[in-house]
Amino acid sequence: MRPRVKNVATSYTLKDGVYKDIDYTPQNAIFSKIYLGAKMTLPVAIQLAPEALLKYVGKYEINPGFIAEVRLEKKDLWIMTPDGTRWKLLPESETKYFLEDREEEGLIFNKDEKGNVISMTSSWITARKLR
Repeated sequence: MRPRVKNVATSYTLKDGVYKDIDYTPQNAIFSKIYLGAKMTLPVAIQLAPEALLKYVGKYEINPGFIAEVRLEKKDLWIMTPDGTRWKLLPESETKYFLEDREEEGLIFNKDEKGNVISMTSSWITARKLR
């Protein structure tokens, strides 16, 4: 049984530039999207070639011993945690992604000066890419 996460805040970007923090539960996420729908700017997925996604594939250390894996399955990126949780990553840009059906949960792949992916960050984690 997975532990329940409490008091995890989700930030929504509103069209007028105001941010609204809401405690995350699946029900709150659905109701928030309905309530804030006219005011929220939701990300829009773009199409990237599978070859462009290969650079993000790998293992990312979130905490010592807690390693998430990004995989390319067919033409989509997926992130998997050690407990078996999987999320489909949808590209908003070449380096900015969001979780399918969890538009409020975004992550950014960070590159070094040579263009190599070195980490991913989100509002709740920074994970370095393992080589």
